[in-house]
Amino acid sequence: MKRVSPFLGKASLLLTETLILLSATMPALAGQEIKTVPTRPGVTVQVLLNTPATPAKAVLVLFPGGDGANMFKERGGQIRLGRNFLVRTSPKFVAQGLAVAIVDAPSGQANGMSAGFRNSPEHIQDIRKVIDFLDAQGLKPIYLVGTSRGTLSVAYLGIELQDKRLKGLVLTSSLGGVIGSYSVNRITLPVLLVHHRDDGCKVCPFQEAVALKNKLSGSSKVNFIEVQGGDPPQSGPCKAMSYHGFLGREDQVVRVIADWIAGKQVPAQIGN
Repeated sequence: MKRVSPFLGKASLLLTETLILLSATMPALAGQEIKTVPTRPGVTVQVLLNTPATPAKAVLVLFPGGDGANMFKERGGQIRLGRNFLVRTSPKFVAQGLAVAIVDAPSGQANGMSAGFRNSPEHIQDIRKVIDFLDAQGLKPIYLVGTSRGTLSVAYLGIELQDKRLKGLVLTSSLGGVIGSYSVNRITLPVLLVHHRDDGCKVCPFQEAVALKNKLSGSSKVNFIEVQGGDPPQSGPCKAMSYHGFLGREDQVVRVIADWIAGKQVPAQIGN
């Protein structure tokens, strides 16, 4: 397994999604709670679990971008969500009848998840335990969904985590050039790629995402959805409130991901 290059060091932190807590809070819903899952000796992973009122059609394990740490907090019975695309839209997935489990960085990674950790046996152990926890709650089938640097986790796990409970992978705003250096031809699960044509993040160019699609030769099904348009960016090009985070196109992106998981036909483009 090829390790990623160290380009995702301190300098690149300026180019990846970081946590910016929303000024508004949302009440903790009956089906929404933070769980602490023991994963390795002395290590735990916090998971924000949100389930719909009716039985979930599937459960999405969400891997935010950046360092993947502190994307949600609970204070005084209220849960605060970060602006990362998958985090801020997680209630929208629940409204589609899907359960979501947002994965925090493990307790042993005080500075968050580096690219190297996302490509490690320890990461596999952690997520396997999270999947065990979700399965024990009767939440299945299970899909892994990542955005930006979170796609490094999803791609690596799709290669190395051989688990029949996994039914598919979703890569949004992916680091296609880096992931393309992995042995992605070993991924056999269905894969959905969603990318904004005008994504201005230097490490997530649109054309590299297109090239990644062609490298997924072992997948049973690959769909690529090009997103166009949206609202004017309110942040830097690699931050959440920009085309990189599908600003202004959140509802359409969530809906098309939910449709793909439901086995429906999905369009090649949205927002055009």
